[in-house]
Amino acid sequence: MKTILVPTDFSKISNNAVDYASKMALITNAKLILLNVYHIPAMPTEVPVVIPDVESFERDSKENHTKLKQRLFLSYGKTIEVDLVSKCGFAAEEISSYADTINPDIIIMGITGTNYVTERVFGSVATSVVEYCNYPVLLVGDGIEFKAPRKIALACDYN
Repeated sequence: MKTILVPTDFSKISNNAVDYASKMALITNAKLILLNVYHIPAMPTEVPVVIPDVESFERDSKENHTKLKQRLFLSYGKTIEVDLVSKCGFAAEEISSYADTINPDIIIMGITGTNYVTERVFGSVATSVVEYCNYPVLLVGDGIEFKAPRKIALACDYN
């Protein structure tokens, strides 16, 4: 394994997935690419609303990336190569598009414990990435701790 793509929104669940991926990178000597996708909210309203500019979203993304990278170095040392990438757009589409440009060996990302109705009606970024991305995706739930894999099953729909 050479490259692990880790989409992050800097949430608790996402940070757990980053830690999981970091431990995977340690045992496989892989490079981590931490990808944060932000988007500018559209607010169609007649009431004036102040929307931050693109530069402030990008600046916040980079600041959070830097803090996350420092935390990883404190926890795991500088033995893990970490690249930081920020993109503006819709999360699932940008993750899939970026994966196509770097060809990762695996995508590791967090997933929340939504219920079936919420998942089917609204969907989620994680399930969209699983459905549309052409790379293996490992979803890490809240509180899941890393254990070195001994056996791996790959679900596939042959598309």
